[in-house]
Amino acid sequence: MNKYLMPAALSAALMAPLAAHAVTTTITADGVFSSTGLLLPDGSVELEFVADGALDIDEFTLSGLGAAVDVEDISFSVTANDGSVVASGGFDIVPLGEVGGTILGLGTSSLPSLRLFDGYTVTVLFLDGITSSVSVSASLATSEVPLPAAGGMLLTGLAAAGFVARRKKKTAA
Repeated sequence: MNKYLMPAALSAALMAPLAAHAVTTTITADGVFSSTGLLLPDGSVELEFVADGALDIDEFTLSGLGAAVDVEDISFSVTANDGSVVASGGFDIVPLGEVGGTILGLGTSSLPSLRLFDGYTVTVLFLDGITSSVSVSASLATSEVPLPAAGGMLLTGLAAAGFVARRKKKTAA
């Protein structure tokens, strides 16, 4: 009997950390980033994105793939550094077909664009109401925070004023 209990106990011990896990990804400007996790029954998946410099998130898409009835029951929330909820909700389901009597579904949700500064964190938390595992992911495309047009004009004006002041100083000497 012991030879059957030991593998079962070991298997349970190895699966326990998977019930709730977090994945952290550092993001930079002008890139496309993706993070994926496996959502198990009675578990959660936390996907965290940390900004390395100021950047805009232009496209932010969440998705889930699994049994359509399970994907439909997943909820998510996206929070910022201060704990404020940026977005929350569920998936729009697209049926993919039937496999072994189970209707597979792809759930997607697009989120609003965000501006992040160095060290800011965006956390996507997937919670379940599922009976079988579902693959969840978050993908985003980033770009640099644009320099205001007035900033370029200000620098040009300061350079011109410095040039004029230097020239006057040379002619006076």
